[in-house]
Amino acid sequence: MQIWRGGLVLHLTGHFGAASPGATVFIPMTGVRDFHASRSAANHPHSSPGLVDQDRGPEMTITDRFGNRMRFCEMD
Repeated sequence: MQIWRGGLVLHLTGHFGAASPGATVFIPMTGVRDFHASRSAANHPHSSPGLVDQDRGPEMTITDRFGNRMRFCEMD
């Protein structure tokens, strides 16, 4: 399975040994606040993540039911 947004494509797998449970993918992007607003407007339990202000800018983390995280970070 894969998910995509803009030019980013993530290939997802549930196969044992493909990755460690609890992995984090760091995704630099622009427009984190707008992306957060669009996810918060969706009616899905994993689509309403918090928004944290870091020194470099806002950061949003989506965690799946297996403990894997996609961390979207504002980058210029």
